[in-house]
Amino acid sequence: MSDDISILYSPFDLQGIPLANRFVMSPMTRSRAPAHGVPDDLTVRYYTQRAGAGLVISEATCILPGGTGTTGVPCIYEPEHIEGWRRVTDSVHAAGGHLFVQLWHTGRVSIAEWQPDGRAPIGPSAIVANATVHNHAGIPGPPDTPREATLDEIAWLVEGYAQGARNAIAAGADGVEIHACNGYLIQQFLSDVANHRTDAYGGSIERRMRFAIEVIDAVVAAVGAKRTGIRISPHADHQGSPITDATEIFPPLVSEINRRGLAYVHCVEGRPGTPFKPDDTPSVVDFKAFRRLFDGVWIANNSYTPESAAEAIRLGHADLISFGRPFVANPDYVERVRLGAGMNEIDMATIYVGFGEGGYTDYPALPT
Repeated sequence: MSDDISILYSPFDLQGIPLANRFVMSPMTRSRAPAHGVPDDLTVRYYTQRAGAGLVISEATCILPGGTGTTGVPCIYEPEHIEGWRRVTDSVHAAGGHLFVQLWHTGRVSIAEWQPDGRAPIGPSAIVANATVHNHAGIPGPPDTPREATLDEIAWLVEGYAQGARNAIAAGADGVEIHACNGYLIQQFLSDVANHRTDAYGGSIERRMRFAIEVIDAVVAAVGAKRTGIRISPHADHQGSPITDATEIFPPLVSEINRRGLAYVHCVEGRPGTPFKPDDTPSVVDFKAFRRLFDGVWIANNSYTPESAAEAIRLGHADLISFGRPFVANPDYVERVRLGAGMNEIDMATIYVGFGEGGYTDYPALPT
């Protein structure tokens, strides 16, 4: 291991959770969960294989019935879901790792077929998303036009996040990450494109932030600030929900998060495939300014290499760095980087499959 990346292997205290290194496995949808959303033997094996990361963040995990728009996603709202995740967390812990469960609701990025009552999916406004969803058979298509959430439904959604957090902790997770990015429900409320409400949850920046803040407060009340992280993507235009005034809404949002003392902020910098460099002069969103607004742990993400990750940590731009696809193809990614070993080539055709171990748990580790 070169001195240039040695900082990645330094231990780190995450609100009392002793991380062995600065590598974080990013949440990644893999579409392998059974139809009932209960993690199975393959799920246990997949996460345990990757427990060498200082922190593992689970794939997006559905908090409520109807809160998805695709097949093969795990859930966390029924007792059997808790039991399934308990098997995962027990195995990850036995391997020396730590795991946060990411709490997710797709909002308007769905179809009536996924809703238990057969109604239109829920969203901040009755505006269809420019996105792609999958029906129960896995066939892609456009989402349905959503219905605007009532105030009672908003309260139900907020409690859904809180109960999902309680369930994750009951399943043995070390904490939870609120999914507030990539065009799904929380970002839809933040987005001036997806949210055209005229009540207390839409219009001004303060009102568009309200749903996110209520979710954060509910989750913190449920499991504590030290076990609550949040993932944001200020630059993302996923699922047709860009935030055109990101430079105006994210500073006060991050400041509000800071006031609540969350375990961490996990920030997706730029758009996928466009690496961020800590010494770049930002053209649209100043991620370094966002980082300065938060006194706690900052996890940076987006196409980092081990070398650029180490540089970001040395410069104080981030405390931890999350990696996505490298962990897909290299279950022992942390060890491969340490040894300067070659990497497995990722098979893009098997990232989202919905069944089987191919491209999921069959990537080889280095010989021991």
